[in-house]
Amino acid sequence: MRLRTRPHLRPTAAASSALCALVALCTVWFAPAAQAKPANLDNSWACSVPPGYTYDRVANQLGVCNPSGFAYSYHLRAPQNNIWACSVPPGFTFDQTRNQLGVCNPSGFAYSYHLRG
Repeated sequence: MRLRTRPHLRPTAAASSALCALVALCTVWFAPAAQAKPANLDNSWACSVPPGYTYDRVANQLGVCNPSGFAYSYHLRAPQNNIWACSVPPGFTFDQTRNQLGVCNPSGFAYSYHLRG
């Protein structure tokens, strides 16, 4: 008794194109999503301070960051040399401080820092 064997299959041009299309589709479909570049938030107001930013003013406002009461809003700044900020971001230091009323703390005194980086 003789066993039947399959003849060697050669891919056709159509099969090769289909395989290439499938690989390309899978590469696009399962590839990690590209990170969208965040908007430039320098000199804008926000309800929190995102990573990579500092702030130079704080306001306690009714109905802005808390729809049913008061909450702080922060005036964001991109860290850079020679600006005054309410916090010192990573990679920066400061060479001067000043204690001011109502700037970094809307209800009292707080320090601002002259950034150097």
